Amino acid sequence: MKTTIKTNQSESTITIKEDFDVILEENFSAVCKTIANRGVALNELKSLFDSHERVVDEIVRIIRSSIDGSQAAMHLCAQLGISKATAKYILVLPLSTLTSLSPKDLKKKCEEHKRLVASLNELFEES
Repeated sequence: MKTTIKTNQSESTITIKEDFDVILEENFSAVCKTIANRGVALNELKSLFDSHERVVDEIVRIIRSSIDGSQAAMHLCAQLGISKATAKYILVLPLSTLTSLSPKDLKKKCEEHKRLVASLNELFEES
């Protein structure tokens, strides 16, 4: 499949792969940072769940006692010893997702994340 791109000076036709390559180049650092942050967050959450029996209750308590998201993130980092990336990840999770997480679920998500990173690395190497 081909896409036609019109600019002020010219018109060119590119394939979807070329289109993807352009988008990827423009967003490469943001994509890598997001993937890395998600990996850090998942691993930190897994460690929290492994070491604290009632961690979800503590997370909910910290969030509810905070004035806003910024303060909640700061308190999560200070009280649970997690990174800012993990605190932000926690804050964007719906409550139903957070309360249903288990160490087994987090281990599965970590494994899925590792497979995603491996797939993306293969894709980057092919480009």
